[in-house]
Amino acid sequence: MKSKFAVPALVLAAAIIGFANIATAQSATGFPGNEAVRIVAGKRVVEVPPTPRSSSKPKPEDYRPPTHRGNNGPEVVMIEGPDGLMACSDHVLIETACIPSDIGTVKRPRIWLVKLSGKWQRCNSRVAPIECKPLIGIGMTPGDWLLAPSKSGVE
Repeated sequence: MKSKFAVPALVLAAAIIGFANIATAQSATGFPGNEAVRIVAGKRVVEVPPTPRSSSKPKPEDYRPPTHRGNNGPEVVMIEGPDGLMACSDHVLIETACIPSDIGTVKRPRIWLVKLSGKWQRCNSRVAPIECKPLIGIGMTPGDWLLAPSKSGVE
């Protein structure tokens, strides 16, 4: 005779494993709660952000990778890619616009491009206080998605 607790125990165990996989994936992103990074069947799966130009794909020659002088650099956009966290010169994940994350070696302002509540957001920091705004919105002017500078966003 099966215990009446067997099925609920299995459901609880599956939920705990699922939450652990989500937490592992998110801690690897560098940004807490980034829904673009998940663990599926034991593998890291990353959803890449949409390209900023809706009618055409970005051309690699249109972009240059971020640079720095000494230990400082201009603002970059941090994007999770299939190969890990990238520092990009724009809101696009392509080889000519991005370099592997330089957190810890180059101090610079960083904008985080993440997926939160099912929508792509631009966030001014990954630590509190965090301000996020939608990446793309119909009828938005460029000023609508500018973020206030954050001291915590410089790392």
